[in-house]
Amino acid sequence: MLDISWGITMTLSCRFVGAILFGVASDRFGRKWPLIVNIILYGIIGISTGFCQSYVQFIVFRALYGVSMGGIYGNCASTALENAPIPARGLLSGLLQQGYVLGLIMAVIWNLVTMNSQSYGWRMAFWCGGCFPLLIALWRVFLPESQAFLCIQEERKKAAFKGITGLKVK
Repeated sequence: MLDISWGITMTLSCRFVGAILFGVASDRFGRKWPLIVNIILYGIIGISTGFCQSYVQFIVFRALYGVSMGGIYGNCASTALENAPIPARGLLSGLLQQGYVLGLIMAVIWNLVTMNSQSYGWRMAFWCGGCFPLLIALWRVFLPESQAFLCIQEERKKAAFKGITGLKVK
């Protein structure tokens, strides 16, 4: 049981690193491309976890998975909520948070159905679980950049222009 606990602990405790890294990248470069990079990393790390050959490798990949997981949540939340009507943001935030629980329940069901029916055991859950984010990253490529980020970027350009020239831009 202690072994499983460390895998979960590393995943959860490393989320803040991803939240900081990808949060800064999202504020600086936009929501779209940092999220795409983050989702691809998330998928690759998930798939790679299924290939771990030792406990130490498993713990390292769970830590990396935590970093990528932490980066996704903040970016998804800001992207989903910044254009939502203000009265609906609380409800939408709650629904977004429940996506984690729904995903966990789906993973448990998937594991119960498939684990004993194939020779790879627990690895199949990571391989399949890592493929879905790669499809989501491909889908995200075709969506536009966040409108709120584009507005902030325009304001930054105006402020920089005013700072350099002393002229006000409309």
